Amino acid sequence: GIMRHLVLLLDWSMAAASPEVAPNRGVWLVRNSINPFIASFFEQNPLSQLSIIRLRDGLAERVTELSPNLAEHELALEQM
Repeated sequence: GIMRHLVLLLDWSMAAASPEVAPNRGVWLVRNSINPFIASFFEQNPLSQLSIIRLRDGLAERVTELSPNLAEHELALEQM
């Protein structure tokens, strides 16, 4: 198998706080796009690792370390 490393960058600027979609655009994105993508990524690439970086206020904040642990990433996304 091929071991892949993926760094996922999330735009968490003021636009993510927009209430166009309840409760806000950022929460909607995590629930409906990011979580399914991460689950699918690890299902298709079981030897792979993922890291999540949040971009906001001109800074990049590491949300999760590079890790193959799906539960760790899902928990970190819930706490954002």
